[in-house]
Amino acid sequence: MPARLEAKNSPFHNPKWVESVKKIYSLRVVTVKGEHSPTSFLLIERFGKKLVSLPYCDYGGPEKDGVMDFEYLDGEAKDLKVDYIEVRDPGKELEKQLLENGFSAGKEYDCFSIKLGKDKEWFWESLDKKVRNSIRKAEKEGLKVVQSFDLDAFYRIYRKTMKRHGTPHHPKKLFREILQKCRGKIFFAEIEGKKVAVSLFLPSGRGLYYWVNASERSYMHLNPNDLIMHEACLWGIENGFESIELGRSMSDRGTYLFKKKWATDERRMGYFFKFYKKTSMPDEVSKKYTALRSIWTLSPAFMTNFLGPRIRKYFP
Repeated sequence: MPARLEAKNSPFHNPKWVESVKKIYSLRVVTVKGEHSPTSFLLIERFGKKLVSLPYCDYGGPEKDGVMDFEYLDGEAKDLKVDYIEVRDPGKELEKQLLENGFSAGKEYDCFSIKLGKDKEWFWESLDKKVRNSIRKAEKEGLKVVQSFDLDAFYRIYRKTMKRHGTPHHPKKLFREILQKCRGKIFFAEIEGKKVAVSLFLPSGRGLYYWVNASERSYMHLNPNDLIMHEACLWGIENGFESIELGRSMSDRGTYLFKKKWATDERRMGYFFKFYKKTSMPDEVSKKYTALRSIWTLSPAFMTNFLGPRIRKYFP
């Protein structure tokens, strides 16, 4: 059995997550009853109308396996006149139900996790030699890791990173809400008192979920992200956590290589869709989407800073 967190145990299945997103983005929630637990879908109404379980994260479906009320879900979708329904990484049992009820399998992603163990020395020796060397380099260059709830510093680095990747950013108030309600942990990499990289982890059960990572481009050669990940793993071991879920990546992205070198386990993560008005999902790597990301990256900061928090809700 692979040593990884089950998506069902994710912090995103916590009602506090759903309520936080609903509150900040004023989204409608459709709750579908299940045999053992309900499934939350949030309605996104721009650039195509869709019901998503769950947006702004990699996971969805019910917290506990069981039969879902597909008749009710289908009725809600038709009443709301959605283009499609999306369920992210529902788990093997629900996958079969989805396929039997008009859903089709969409794009698959690679998903990674880290087994922490109970001993720091064992964990260090278990790391790839290149990862250990990267950590040593960061320490030699004078980087150190601190835990802090400095939301202004977090947001400064996060916003610049999202612009660099061509993606609108969430409003600061969403992070404030999530940190308060979901007990998030923020780790910064600092050099000479300046915060240059940051990661936000969300705890759930005995696992930590790697939700946000951002870094100043001019300091990336110092390997701040490796140092942060190492310190987060050590903190997890000290506090009784068993694993870190790193989330999804596409094989052609830089995050794939970063996660893969840290991971002890890898699996395929599937997304499932039921179409009403559309016949297929847009391709994330199409020329159109690549052009839009490039436009966002090249746009002036004052414009992306203003527009980002106002349109991010429409890109689940």
